[in-house]
Amino acid sequence: MHVSVLLLLSLTTVATARTRASWAWSSLGCFVDRDVPNRLLGSVIMTDAYEQTVERCLARCSAYNYALVENGRECFCGSTINNGTSAAMSECNFKCPGDSTEVCGGVWRGEIYEKGPSAWCVGAPGPIFTSEEKHFQVQEL
Repeated sequence: MHVSVLLLLSLTTVATARTRASWAWSSLGCFVDRDVPNRLLGSVIMTDAYEQTVERCLARCSAYNYALVENGRECFCGSTINNGTSAAMSECNFKCPGDSTEVCGGVWRGEIYEKGPSAWCVGAPGPIFTSEEKHFQVQEL
C-alpha cells in the first residue's frame, strides 16, 4: 500500500511566539582610555562632530563585539578590550552632539558597549517560522 500525504503549513510569527535571537548592546560602564598603542578598543575610529549618538556608533560597530563613545564625537570599534581601567560614570559626561539627552564619553573617558544575544521573546517554545510557507511531504511505502 502506498500512502502519500502533502501537508501545507503556513505560519506567521506573532508577538507571542518565540522569535529569532537578535543582537543587543549593553553598557559595561565608563573606562579610562589611553593613546595609541594602548587604546581600549584598538584603532578603528570614526568621528562625527555634529551628529554623533550612541545609536550611530553602535550601528557603525555592528561587525564588532565592542563599541566605545568618547570625547563627545568619537566612536571606536573592536573585537577585544585592551586592559581597561574603570572610571566613575560621572566622568563620562559629554553630551552627544546628535542627541543632547545622551552621553558620549568624556576626555580620555569612554563608555564601552558590548554586543551579545538578547533574550528570547516570551512565548511558546518550538520551531521558528517566518511569514513564508513551509511544505512537507510525507510518504509511507
